[in-house]
This record gives sequence, C-alpha cells and structure tokens, in this order.
Amino acid sequence: MHRDIINNIIASNKQNLIITSSIDGHIKFWKKTFSLIEFIKNFKAHTGLITSISLNKNHDMLVSIGVDKTLKIFDVLNCDLRTVVKLNFSPSDCDWIPQKGFDWQLLAIA
Repeated sequence: MHRDIINNIIASNKQNLIITSSIDGHIKFWKKTFSLIEFIKNFKAHTGLITSISLNKNHDMLVSIGVDKTLKIFDVLNCDLRTVVKLNFSPSDCDWIPQKGFDWQLLAIA
C-alpha cells in the first residue's frame, strides 16, 4: 500500500504488472494474479511529486519524472532502476516516441 495519494497507475498486460506512483515520490511494482495483486518492489524514486510515468511499446521500460528535476528509467522485467538523468527544468509530462533509425526516444515536456 502507498502511504500517500496515488497519482499514476499503469497496467501492463504483456508483463502482468501494475505500476503505481504517489505524490510522495514512491513507485511500486505489483504482480497481477488470477484474483488479486501481489506486491513486488518499492522505489523511493523521487524526492517529491512524481508528475508522470510511462511504459514503452514493449512494456519492458518505464520512465518517471518528478518535480525534483530528474528523469528515471526502470527495467520493468527486473523491477530495477537503470538510469537517472538530471534535468534543468521541472517536467510536467513524459512519453516514449518512435524515432526513425532508433527503437524509441524519450520526450519530457516542461
């Protein structure tokens, strides 16, 4: 359970996961089972409000952004933090966009 308000919920049918984030900076991974969900892992991902989270097309990468001016990329299959990017602005939204010649590229919007 989260200790504060949940502001983002993403369900991945490909990975049988539910990913939630709350306004206190926590991201939690949950495994979907036949009749309920089972807690897997918690990250204190950001020092404040998480403004947006997004899964890529394959549902194997998650990006989160927060008012702490960081962008974090998670490996969904292993429920692990992969990359931290410091930004010089406080983003309000993020998404994965297709790029010609690349798999995907991230977009963070101020």
